[in-house]
Amino acid sequence: MKLKEIQLPSKQASKQASKQASKQASKQASISYLRIFATMCVVVLHTCSTLGENSKVFSLNHRQLIFFNTSYQIMYWCVPVFLMITGGVLLKKEKCIYTIEWITKYARRTVLALIIFGIPYAGLKIIMQDGSSRSLLDKTVFAVLTDTGFGHLWYLYVLTSIYLIMPILKNFTDKATEEEIKFFLAMLFLLDFCIPQISKVLGINIAIKSQLLYPIFYVLLGQWLLQHKNSFDVKVLVSIACLCIVFIGTVNIVTCNSQSWTQYDSPLIAIFSGTIFLLFVKREWKHTVWLWSVDRLCFGVYLIHPLVIQFSYRFLKITPVNFKLFPIITVVFALVFITLSFVASWIMRQIKFLQKYVL
Repeated sequence: MKLKEIQLPSKQASKQASKQASKQASKQASISYLRIFATMCVVVLHTCSTLGENSKVFSLNHRQLIFFNTSYQIMYWCVPVFLMITGGVLLKKEKCIYTIEWITKYARRTVLALIIFGIPYAGLKIIMQDGSSRSLLDKTVFAVLTDTGFGHLWYLYVLTSIYLIMPILKNFTDKATEEEIKFFLAMLFLLDFCIPQISKVLGINIAIKSQLLYPIFYVLLGQWLLQHKNSFDVKVLVSIACLCIVFIGTVNIVTCNSQSWTQYDSPLIAIFSGTIFLLFVKREWKHTVWLWSVDRLCFGVYLIHPLVIQFSYRFLKITPVNFKLFPIITVVFALVFITLSFVASWIMRQIKFLQKYVL
């Protein structure tokens, strides 16, 4: 009897520990699946935006312009979601990161990426535009410092800045009450998103605005949503996501100034991004053996995919616009770009220095 009485709590403890471990694995898997999906959608975004934002260069007709603009603006949730993942993962209370690590580990990674990838990209852009290599090094270094190289690298500048102020954000989220965090998020949403949107619609410059940049809102929102994900209903979230997609398509059809509604600092994209984030983190995902390996390729895909797209569009002169069934062909192009980018990222990770310090 005594032996059974001793073993029973042990079995219960074992089941509880196993259940806890399963929940933790599911949480990590949800973030990995979200990161992989968002990375793929970033490639789709640039597959379409490269054409939509350069309509004269690629000779887009009105129907093509609406399609490509709508397609890439529907993907605008990707970058905010990356920022929310950063906040959700790094601002957890149980996460302990020393202040110096934000510089020596996190910011160093993004700065090295800017140097290793930003300088060659800027040099390639200068050569293509000027046709000359004189003072190339000076021009490329200046381009990296001023963010006038490849446009997609702007995210690295934002992420570097976020890492440098992370100790302050971490201290705030660790010590602030629930009410204080909710109030701060509400005020950031009002000042960073709602008032600028009203200013655009009315055509006036409302002077009351936030002195903080909107990426801070997304970082803090990711941490808060991850903690309160069970408070949201999946059916409602799906409905909101569908409405956002319909709205983006509608404004592209009825107005020539659709981007005023679909920028990263618009209320629409903030709501859309938060919805996509919740739809992933609420679901119970299974952690497969390949998941983490693919997850680790995502940053490399972000860095290399514009080169693949530009090579096809600018050098080979092959774009979806060349085909009658361009909507279907665009999907094919995107899948090819995604595949090539993941393969290229895997190859780059075979270089030990890049794997350890950059990717």
